[in-house]
Amino acid sequence: MMAPDSPMTYDAFLGLAQEAGLDTTSVTAEAHMEELYSYVNSVLASLRALDALDCNQVEPDMAFLPERD
Repeated sequence: MMAPDSPMTYDAFLGLAQEAGLDTTSVTAEAHMEELYSYVNSVLASLRALDALDCNQVEPDMAFLPERD
């Protein structure tokens, strides 16, 4: 199972979920993992727009400036 234009396969997602300590093997986990995979792919798709932002000439708003002695 792989969502269209998904950067992550379902098997890779299951591997990450298992490494994060989620239950990926029980009967009830299968439906939850499919729902979570769909959600994660939606989030990843919405983040793709950030790739197009040109931030080369922009300083961060909350730049850390340590005190000088």
